[in-house]
Amino acid sequence: MKKFITIIVALMASVFVLSAAKPKAELRIAEVQTNIHCKNCAAKVQDNIAFEKGVEDLKIDVPSKKVTITYNPKKTDVGKLVEAIKKLGYTAEVIEDKAK
Repeated sequence: MKKFITIIVALMASVFVLSAAKPKAELRIAEVQTNIHCKNCAAKVQDNIAFEKGVEDLKIDVPSKKVTITYNPKKTDVGKLVEAIKKLGYTAEVIEDKAK
């Protein structure tokens, strides 16, 4: 029984070490100027863009009409995100796209 417990503990430790060794994806932050003008526009963008592949976080500032998107560049790019906003009926222009 002691051998069995020792093996289980060793396996759990090795899984922990292997999972911790994986490098984290380098995220990027894109700031996009749009023509959203109300909370309904913001909700429409939030409800759709938040579920785009690679999007990690999304912040919308209605008064400045800016959408800040944190995304994984291995899964998407800023061009695809801009096009997704445009498909919703809004203008979208990248102001800044930088590493997080």
